[in-house]
Amino acid sequence: MLWGSDRGTVTAEVAIGIPAILGVIGLGLGALRWGVDAVTAVSVATESAISLSRGALVNDVQSQLSEANRSTDWVVSVAADRVCVSGSVPAPLEFLPPIEISRCVNA
Repeated sequence: MLWGSDRGTVTAEVAIGIPAILGVIGLGLGALRWGVDAVTAVSVATESAISLSRGALVNDVQSQLSEANRSTDWVVSVAADRVCVSGSVPAPLEFLPPIEISRCVNA
């Protein structure tokens, strides 16, 4: 009768352990995706600021920005001697702040 008292404990441990492990893996992949989105946004903002300083049209650059990173809110500002492209990459979780990006180039 010693074996009868532990019956089903392995099943219960697996039933709790597997979802917990999958949750941690999901959080890790979400954080990785957020980082990749931020790096992509920095690259796109830099390229767009350089394109604007070389005479590209603002509407063309804004459409390229929205195509490159759809979740990011972009702001383009053009002054007489300076072009800036700013963006805000939203966080995957509401309690995390968004990543703010700003790239400026002298025209």
